Amino acid sequence: MSPANPKNTPARRLAPEAKKAIALDALSGMGVTQAARKNGVCRNSVYAQKDKAEAAIDTTFADKTDTTVLFYLPVSKQFVCQVVLGLVLIAKASYRDAMQFLHDLFDYSISLGAVAGIVDDASDRAASVNAAYELSAIRESAADEMFHRQQPILT
Repeated sequence: MSPANPKNTPARRLAPEAKKAIALDALSGMGVTQAARKNGVCRNSVYAQKDKAEAAIDTTFADKTDTTVLFYLPVSKQFVCQVVLGLVLIAKASYRDAMQFLHDLFDYSISLGAVAGIVDDASDRAASVNAAYELSAIRESAADEMFHRQQPILT
């Protein structure tokens, strides 16, 4: 008895090619009884291979769109300001890119002046925080090149 030969072989010991042939015969519309006779296995074996093949086909062609809602996001003016600052400061997006982002993702229109105002307000708040630090005790610094709005600044 050779495992590659389906005749007189228990279905569990069939070679993968033989199992594939059984599944293809069953799916082709041949009929379970005829596929069992042709391949020398019982009808239960044909049903098992047919079920496996149908499951594989269903998995392969299943809609893989995950529509599970992870969370709901309340969009407030404060949130819009955080998004604008995140885009400009972290993602280095232009003001117009931030406008487009809000329009495309949140269907929220914002003007170029509003984006500039948000960034300027944050800059003013940061300047007052930075001014509160006493830096006169610093005697040495490491030279480095930094950029602000694609322009080099000395540090």
